[in-house]
Amino acid sequence: MTTYFNNKNGNAYEILARYFDDVMLLKSKGGNYIVARWINNGEWGSGHYWMNNKEGAIDDFFKTAYEEYKYNHAWEEQMTIEEFKKFYEEY
Repeated sequence: MTTYFNNKNGNAYEILARYFDDVMLLKSKGGNYIVARWINNGEWGSGHYWMNNKEGAIDDFFKTAYEEYKYNHAWEEQMTIEEFKKFYEEY
């Protein structure tokens, strides 16, 4: 099942991966990949964009999501980025 993020600008982006409402990996209808951060009310606060570079976007998604994970769990023992990727990919 495909899920979409409907931006307030009227565009729909396919959601490829999501770390809560903190980080999303999106794909536009034109084939661009976007790592969006700080999602709120149909908008995102910042993002990184690639033209046809899915591997780069996936890598940035994991790096960005892992940084958010570390920030949100600063008071407890944290998994490595490799453990984070493995855990995330299981779900």
